[in-house]
Amino acid sequence: MSLTSKDLYRKLLQFQWLINRKQTQTTKTNGPLADTTRGQGRVIATLKVQEELSTKGLAFILRISVPSLNELLSKLEKGGYISRTPSESDHRVMIIRLTDKGKQVKQNSMDYDDIFKSLNDEEKIAFAASLSKLVTSLESDLGTASDDNQNAFLNKSSDPLSAEQFDEFLEARKNKPDQSKK
Repeated sequence: MSLTSKDLYRKLLQFQWLINRKQTQTTKTNGPLADTTRGQGRVIATLKVQEELSTKGLAFILRISVPSLNELLSKLEKGGYISRTPSESDHRVMIIRLTDKGKQVKQNSMDYDDIFKSLNDEEKIAFAASLSKLVTSLESDLGTASDDNQNAFLNKSSDPLSAEQFDEFLEARKNKPDQSKK
């Protein structure tokens, strides 16, 4: 049996679709607040790492507009997950904090080990090498990540963080000492 490029491409799309389904299934099982990659779940995940933030600061971190954030915050506040209080130093600035109920929300992230559990170490290495080869080939055709256009696209502050970027942000914040108490 011969495998065509179209067959490989379809397999890749199927794999991507199944990963998305897995994330959706986890969200359905644990509720939308458990999903750290979307909406209200992202807000809660951020506030679990940074105990208090201004509305503007939170919008900046999440890379969404303040009006969009305020819509999410209204829902979370109605649900009793967050509180909004004026800043002591500037009463025009609202400080967002998790309530006890918000702190108790169980959140989950993608279980990467589960996705690749059917591959042994050698197969994972071979798979990674194949993907790297494909990425290198496409980058040689399209340009690399260091191209100005791609960097401008990736760094646009109005675009939301990707799930991977958001996970990296959360990990970086978890490993940093709390600067707000200084």
